[in-house]
Amino acid sequence: MKIEVSEKDFIKNVKKCIREAASYNCELGGVVQLYATHDGEKITEYFTSVFPSCNSWIEGENLIHVTTYNYMTKNQYKNMGIEESIRYAMYRLEERFDIKWV
Repeated sequence: MKIEVSEKDFIKNVKKCIREAASYNCELGGVVQLYATHDGEKITEYFTSVFPSCNSWIEGENLIHVTTYNYMTKNQYKNMGIEESIRYAMYRLEERFDIKWV
């Protein structure tokens, strides 16, 4: 099954997930996870889920776990390679699914 993914929407939502992870107190630990739903042909929606621990996730039919980011400080956010993080998230998605970038 080939799933169409808008590259523009994908990048926008990964960046949003990274910014959200930078908005939490990293001393307490936790993660922000980005998920996407699909209808069997294309991604229909993205959403994030916040977990105060690192051992949680969401499962469901037509649900794709896209990426996860630990809570981070503002300095970590400024110094992280956002473009590299996006490319890695794209690579990981392509490893698990037959993706058609549009």
